[in-house]
Amino acid sequence: MARKAAASSQSPQGYFGSGASSVNPNATTPSSAPSPHTVPLLEDEGHMGLNMVDLELLHNFVTSTAFTISQTAELRSVWRVEVPRLAFQHDFVMRAILAVSAAHMAHWKPDKADFYISRAVSHHKIGLRGPTSILPHVTQENCSALYIFSALTAILSLALPRKPDDIPFVSSEGVAEWLFLLRGIASIVFSSSEWILNGSIGPFLHRVKVPAFDPALLQSGTVPARVTAEPLPTSEPARPPEEDQLMELRRFIERDVADPDQAQLYLSALDDLIKSYTYIFNLGPNECHLRSIFSWPCMVSNEYLKLLSQHDPHALVVFSYYSILLHRLDSFWWIKGWGTHLISRIYHLLPPVYRQWVRWPIEEIGWVPR
Repeated sequence: MARKAAASSQSPQGYFGSGASSVNPNATTPSSAPSPHTVPLLEDEGHMGLNMVDLELLHNFVTSTAFTISQTAELRSVWRVEVPRLAFQHDFVMRAILAVSAAHMAHWKPDKADFYISRAVSHHKIGLRGPTSILPHVTQENCSALYIFSALTAILSLALPRKPDDIPFVSSEGVAEWLFLLRGIASIVFSSSEWILNGSIGPFLHRVKVPAFDPALLQSGTVPARVTAEPLPTSEPARPPEEDQLMELRRFIERDVADPDQAQLYLSALDDLIKSYTYIFNLGPNECHLRSIFSWPCMVSNEYLKLLSQHDPHALVVFSYYSILLHRLDSFWWIKGWGTHLISRIYHLLPPVYRQWVRWPIEEIGWVPR
């Protein structure tokens, strides 16, 4: 059927008018000159199909997922408005958004979970190419995008279905690849924090002091050996109520590990964990900040992570105290169940003689050994 004649420039039909071949031959036109508001159609317009699945994922992110990442209204607004805006400038951020949204859809549409999980993994895999290529060339224009990609990657790592033997951050082969990326991006963020603070996602860093990063601690590539300090609230931090249990664990390690260098690996990881507890306690009970969950795995040494991947007993005991932090945020769909899963996994990996040292995490989580 022939299309209708081009209408006036004020009408939708006029704005999207086509060429002369679509004009009604019975219509009288005052001039053959094209309207300045007429947009010529592309030759392949018939093949310009919409990807409805990805549009659904983007819609889900801005109307639902963005409200499940933080508990504060200000940060929710940043996730809902500023992060998608950033994604239109950096396609790897868009890929990460779609990946997390797909994992979210899988959570509340279990009958289509396999489809959405496959979509999430595919989007993130493609998105990884972007940060990998620009890490050596960080600028004021891309540092915020890197920060968001790392945050969404961390969320996705916990949001994807877990296997019975899974432990966060490590596997039997060593440190998880996504954690290497996260640690590398963390080093970039610390060095470019002023750029981020002054940008559209600045509220993510407004409430915390950004620690100094020691470049001498970098090992291969951009992966930091250890970030030296946990970001703390801007006022003098109050001590967390869990400090007594954490200090008791410190005394156990000092007594039980004869090699001072080996002991220091565990103690440094524990000290970093104490800083995370302090940070979370000072944020207050009604706020979830991504740093409260992911700063610790970015701070601990590569040597500690290696021991953790080898299921070293002392490393596992320290890690068990991290499970409490995960469990306290169990209301978030992307964290839900991880605290219980982690303490259960650690308990069964530990030799019986060490299990008494995970009694407090077990009691805090409310898990019953089986």
